[in-house]
Amino acid sequence: MKNTLIASLAMLLTVFMLVFLTAVIDSINNNFDFRISAVIAGVATLVALVVLVIWAIPGHLLLNKLKKDKLIWYIAPALLPGFVFVYWLKPFGQDAEPSLLIQALFCSFVGGVSAVVFWYFAVYRPGRMTRPLK
Repeated sequence: MKNTLIASLAMLLTVFMLVFLTAVIDSINNNFDFRISAVIAGVATLVALVVLVIWAIPGHLLLNKLKKDKLIWYIAPALLPGFVFVYWLKPFGQDAEPSLLIQALFCSFVGGVSAVVFWYFAVYRPGRMTRPLK
């Protein structure tokens, strides 16, 4: 349980940093400062917390029960919430299809990177794996 907590915190920090850096880079040609980027990253982290509680942790517990510890088992399901979030809730407004696809790909990218971080701390950490990765 301790490793799951550490993995969850590391994952949330990863989401915050990825979104913050993306927002800062995007704001270079605009007139808003880094504080708005921090707010955007904070909101994204809250959304990630919800996904963590209702999707990632139950998925992790299921994968533990099924003894599935390869990275792909964590990345593949992590890509889905980004698409569901963007296409079902449309949090960025009623955008055109190409814009929705870009938003969904970015959210899924953040989900995939976060899954790698979560997997590293919850499953892989040196000394935790009982068998070598293939």
